[in-house]
Amino acid sequence: MSETLASAQLSPATLIATPDSANKAKLRSYLNHRMKVACSDGRQFVGIFKCVDYGQNLILADTTEHRNGKE
Repeated sequence: MSETLASAQLSPATLIATPDSANKAKLRSYLNHRMKVACSDGRQFVGIFKCVDYGQNLILADTTEHRNGKE
């Protein structure tokens, strides 16, 4: 995993729910960048950020799942 991972400080739900165009622009800046998403159950997903759907789910392409540091 030598590629740079994008890391967002704001949740996607916060970025989409606010009408602030700066927040939406921030989210758009992550399009097609590799990012790591950590779930509350300990799983981590690393993939290319494609979009957020109407249910405010992140859509990642070419994704790998990691559990407890293992692929």
